[in-house]
Amino acid sequence: MLAYTLRHLYELHGADQRLTLEEYKSIGRLEGSVRTQAEATIDIGQLDATAIEALRDAFVPGLVRATEGGSFVKGPSRLAALPTRAQPLLRLLCDKAKLLVLDRDREGQETVEIAHEALLRVWPLLKSWIEDDAIRLQQLAAIQRAASEWNSHHENPDFLIHRRDRLLEAEALAELPRFDRQLDSTNRAYLAACIAAEKKARIARISIWVLL
Repeated sequence: MLAYTLRHLYELHGADQRLTLEEYKSIGRLEGSVRTQAEATIDIGQLDATAIEALRDAFVPGLVRATEGGSFVKGPSRLAALPTRAQPLLRLLCDKAKLLVLDRDREGQETVEIAHEALLRVWPLLKSWIEDDAIRLQQLAAIQRAASEWNSHHENPDFLIHRRDRLLEAEALAELPRFDRQLDSTNRAYLAACIAAEKKARIARISIWVLL
């Protein structure tokens, strides 16, 4: 963050080879420099509704993760997996603002990640998107954690923890295309196993009721 802010400060005010406290304050100090760069690079007023929605989908849930403790952190994503309409904007934030970082994964696929986690807190646009989708992000993270635990225990039915209302909420989340894209094969297999287990449990409950 300090290196980023000093670079930004130098680019704006370094021509006279002298950086001042007032100039530092004018860019919003450490976290403010991130916000001003984001807003200068992406003028939301110049984007149409399709581009705004694509950019939102790219960030949330593409580049933001919910932790088990309920906070939100940055996470990488394959660039190709993010909305095509948003990709030129993401590259601007990489090349011009240096707020995102491009890399490649083990398979050689291009990835993108938020460079400074402060962006989640100080960019009002992104912060509002996270707040709007906070519950969905937490639901997605819960599915991914549960699926990983289930898979690591050799698909033991005891680890199918999404049942009844919680399962209905997970199914509703999976029906949203932008969240569905974040579910891998293990996540989908886990949800399918939960649905099958819930059907068996429902039949068992009905059978008991009939007997009674």
